[in-house]
Amino acid sequence: MATLDFNIALVRPYTSAPVILPPGKYTVAITSEQIVDLSNGRGTALAFNYTVKEGPQKGSVVRELLNLWHTSQDAVAMARARLAAIVKAVGLQQLGDTTVLQNRPFCVQVSCREWNGREYNNVDDYLPYVSTTQPAQQQPQPMAYEQQAQHAPTPQPAQQLSRGDLNNKLMEENGWF
Repeated sequence: MATLDFNIALVRPYTSAPVILPPGKYTVAITSEQIVDLSNGRGTALAFNYTVKEGPQKGSVVRELLNLWHTSQDAVAMARARLAAIVKAVGLQQLGDTTVLQNRPFCVQVSCREWNGREYNNVDDYLPYVSTTQPAQQQPQPMAYEQQAQHAPTPQPAQQLSRGDLNNKLMEENGWF
């Protein structure tokens, strides 16, 4: 017999049915992916699992299939457009390997739809993640020539140099000319 200090109010009960998120905007990250054969036999898709990272639905998963290898060129075009939107939302300009997308936060706009008598989530939009915490204010860093000028010997009053002349002198001393 096991003695447990177990409060069921702190645990989401197990169910094999997918959790359907209410329509809305969610911060997510791709936490897994796989290539799957489509049940209709018309191709293969890239399946992404998006895990919600914040808010009351934290930990919930939305699955999306991108029909990148399909007999319908329209389905392929839509999948490629969605993949491009995901790549842009995570802040990348190009993609060679989908594993670089994993664990990068971004936002999705989710709606609900019914198909074959079951309710599913549908991803309608992909948006960049905007942190709700403010980064610390950083002081502007001096430019390299200004840093050099700060460490250079101070010119004697008799040889006051203009800023441009000082920059040229520093460049000559460091072999940049």
